[in-house]
Order: sequence, then structure tokens, then C-alpha cells
Amino acid sequence: MFRTSYSFVAQSRNISDSLALLWFGPYAPSSTSYAPIYVHAEVLPISYTRGSLFSYDPLVSFWSHLAASNYASRFYNFAFADIKELQTSLFEASLYNTRLIEAKASKLLSSTEIHYPGGTSFSIGETIIKPMVTAVTNKQASKILMSWTELFPKLITKYHDGYIAQNLESPMISMHKLFYPKEWLDATGFWNNKINKGDDVIMFNPKVTYESNVLAFTIVVSSVIALLVGI
Repeated sequence: MFRTSYSFVAQSRNISDSLALLWFGPYAPSSTSYAPIYVHAEVLPISYTRGSLFSYDPLVSFWSHLAASNYASRFYNFAFADIKELQTSLFEASLYNTRLIEAKASKLLSSTEIHYPGGTSFSIGETIIKPMVTAVTNKQASKILMSWTELFPKLITKYHDGYIAQNLESPMISMHKLFYPKEWLDATGFWNNKINKGDDVIMFNPKVTYESNVLAFTIVVSSVIALLVGI
């Protein structure tokens, strides 16, 4: 649901319990980034251990996801592409860093295992890798919080007042209108309201481009001239 508080995927491991983890995502699944949280992490990220619905907190990941998602939903067909791009980038980074740390941890676990009579064993590596999984847990959580916090003002800059701002890195900014689909306007009775009719009303048709408008205008003008001169 859009108002989901959190979701997670629990991942058990056949290497060692020390590498078991949760892929934890605050807020709705469609607007979150799943962070790797190892169960043996000694210190958990503050962005996931505090928070309240009574007050916005910029240090809480839940609020950074909520803020970006609520704004992006106003321009869903356009702005959610930016959200998906960020989600993909962050998840790939999380996968890369977890695989990197787990490759090192696996070597430590296998090389520091002590076997006792009777078949029992103990790995010193389990103690050694705790700081490692703690570090990657907190590093990825921090990166996710910072990225989503930065996304919100980027969305405001790019999508506002019915426009999408493009070429933001260029000397001249380009503003393009955001349109409702004609089918949606028909279904909601947009055209039934008198204030939405008339020659001065903006026609919300996403398929009409500046070039096609110019062409249509040229054809009309040419036809009028031809009619006047009797061609």
C-alpha cells in the first residue's frame, strides 16, 4: 500500500549466520531503497532506529522517502522515472558492497575455524567480521538517506508549476509543459466546465508539439491567403 510503514526481505545464509541480513525498506516499497542490515552489526543506523509520525525528522529515512514520493506523485508519469533511476543505482551499489565484504568475510571464516573433538567447531572469524558488517550496514544506510534527501529538492527544481525543467546544466534552461492525457480529461469531464472551453484555453494534448502547431498554423494561413486571392 502507498502508506506502508516498512517492508523487508530476510536473507539467510549457508556460509554463516554472521552474514544473515535484512534488506530493509522504510515507507512504501515503490518509493524506498532496500538497505542491507546485517543481523550481527554491532551498531545500527540511526536513520532506522528513531522516528515518529508526530514530527518530520531529516535524519530519519522514512521521512526522506515519504517527502520525495509525495511530491513525485503529483507528476507520477514523469517524476517516478527519476525515483526508479535512483533506486536502481542505490541497489546496485548495495549489492556491490555486500558482495565485496562477504567475499572477504568468507575467507576469514574458513581460515580461522577451530575444530574440537566430537565434531564441534568455532570460527574466530565470526568475531573479526562484526566490525566489517557493521561498517557496510551503516555506510549504505547513510548513502541511501543522503541520496533521497537530495532527491526531494531536485524533483522540485525539475517539476513545478505544470512544467518540467530541462538542460539544467546548460546556460539556458528549457521549460516544457506537463500534460494530462486527453483520455483522462475526457473521463473526468474536464471539457464540461465552461471555463475550460474557448479559444484562449490551453489544450492539454501531449501529442501536439511546437513543430506540429507551427505546421498547422502555416497551413491555415496559406489556405486563408489562397482564398482571399482567389487561387
